[in-house]
Amino acid sequence: MDRPDPMMDDPMAGGAPPPMMDDPMAGGAPPPMNDPMAGGAPPPGAATAEDVMAADQASAQERMAMIAAEAPTPEGTGIPSKVLDQVVHQINDVTAALNKVMGEEALPRVMWDAGSVKTWQSQIPPEIFLPVVALVGTAQQLGMNKHVFDPVKEFTTSGGARGVAAKLKKMAADTPFIEAAAAANAPGGAPPADAAAEPPPLSEEEQAAQDDTMLEAM
Repeated sequence: MDRPDPMMDDPMAGGAPPPMMDDPMAGGAPPPMNDPMAGGAPPPGAATAEDVMAADQASAQERMAMIAAEAPTPEGTGIPSKVLDQVVHQINDVTAALNKVMGEEALPRVMWDAGSVKTWQSQIPPEIFLPVVALVGTAQQLGMNKHVFDPVKEFTTSGGARGVAAKLKKMAADTPFIEAAAAANAPGGAPPADAAAEPPPLSEEEQAAQDDTMLEAM
């Protein structure tokens, strides 16, 4: 039986030990892939600007989906589609007023068509519900409580939907609200310091009377 050559496993005999696999100078394994100096992928915690933007967009879409899911289904016989058309028209009037301050096409118009449906008995479409919620949220943020109402409650009845159209019409005609809302929604914008300086909110009876007056004028 042949004996192994001592030169192969004796480092003192002039041979060289096998290179360590984690020693990059020895020609073994390359540096770990999470070493930014090695040209590999960035460490797990280092998010790029694109990652942040994608995450923000996904988060915003998730929030909008959650809000849209809260849209009510009209009670009773439903809401005439022409009433929802009035709401869409008033949303776009507010949008147009904001765009005059923020810049043309800063905010998109709402596009919605009930088609052949004369009376809407399904859940309020997100194209209508989300912009209304956003406008009410802006009014609440600015402290302009005269423009704050509950879209979920209002959209459950035909009369409530008419009231939404009337309230949006008042928003579009309220120059201080439009200017403050435009400033708040501009990139890096903030509401003016005097945005909350407004008269006390009307009572429910006074609010209903104003809504009726606005509806008669529409």
